[in-house]
Amino acid sequence: MKQVKKRNIRLKTDRFLVRTLRESDACEAMIGWLSDRELMKNVNHKPQRMTMLQLRRFISSYDQATRLLLGVFDAEYEKPVGYYLIEINPIQKRATFNVVIGDRDYWGQRIVLETRAALMDYLFQFGAVDKLIGGPLARNFPAVFNYRAQGWKLEGLMKGHVLSANGTDRIDQYQFGMLKDDWQAIKTTGMQKNGLMEQGVKP
Repeated sequence: MKQVKKRNIRLKTDRFLVRTLRESDACEAMIGWLSDRELMKNVNHKPQRMTMLQLRRFISSYDQATRLLLGVFDAEYEKPVGYYLIEINPIQKRATFNVVIGDRDYWGQRIVLETRAALMDYLFQFGAVDKLIGGPLARNFPAVFNYRAQGWKLEGLMKGHVLSANGTDRIDQYQFGMLKDDWQAIKTTGMQKNGLMEQGVKP
């Protein structure tokens, strides 16, 4: 199989910058997000208080080819507000999304809708993928709402699909999907999905 090259992604939206994270981006804000119990519960990760060196190593563990770690920054203040984890399967031409908006001051500002649209455009145009997948936990209501609002198709509810990070219970998980042609149709026609499709979300 042909080796996938590293990607240096830099995407600008109206308000935010999404770009490949580097070791030099490691900061106290990110350390705080990864140790935040509520934030990590939403993505079923065990909260961990990292040192700055451990955070740099965490960032560098992503090959930025098929495993992408992307930062979300306030474009005006160059302030980190969250991150995306994206895994690309080059054989199946498929990518899986996870996102954390760590800065609570930015919650409720449609950051995910705005920035994910830009990433979807990039992956469909340059990432050699035909399908995107999102798998929010059923209890992560904001994430589920955002997938529906952006027009992703609910493909199924998997009961007890995920073991909780602390290993004590099993958690339901949704799977949402977006095909390349469907995303193009949404952008071209602005069609609505269950009355929730956001209008004017710019890639």
